[in-house]
Amino acid sequence: MIKNLFRPSKEGVIQAIFKTSALNFLARVFGYLKQVSIAVLIGFSFDTDAFFLALSILGIFLTFTQVFDSLGIPNLVKARQKSLTTFHKLTASLLTFTTILAFGITIGVFILSPWLVNIALGFNEIERELLKEYLWLLLPYLFFSFFFHHFGAIHRSLKHFSVYFFGEFL
Repeated sequence: MIKNLFRPSKEGVIQAIFKTSALNFLARVFGYLKQVSIAVLIGFSFDTDAFFLALSILGIFLTFTQVFDSLGIPNLVKARQKSLTTFHKLTASLLTFTTILAFGITIGVFILSPWLVNIALGFNEIERELLKEYLWLLLPYLFFSFFFHHFGAIHRSLKHFSVYFFGEFL
């Protein structure tokens, strides 16, 4: 199965359902384990609260990655049905858009971080600084999430569902 992930082909509906369901289930299980691991490693304190609040704040900006699901995939499918050239032009345009969006939002969060930390009403100044530090440490996650969703949209438009869900699993 892993060998085939690097040479994806169109999947049948039944095959895709079973593969993606298994990968999605494993991704969710490991996702929950990741959250528990973070809580255990940082400890149950304001550090943990600051980390998860920073992750939640970034979640607001990660909603922009959903553009690729709602607009990207249908347009990529239509472009692929027209011609391979049209598909490649659209993927190149989307990559430019992704890059601009990723840089713009990441830089925006970095610049706004001194004000974003004021969302934490119960935090004192030291805890707000910790929240800002976690926001900065999570900026690469925010940045690369845009590219993950961009390439995920391309693979899903080509019916390479296992590739996308394997990436989500990782």
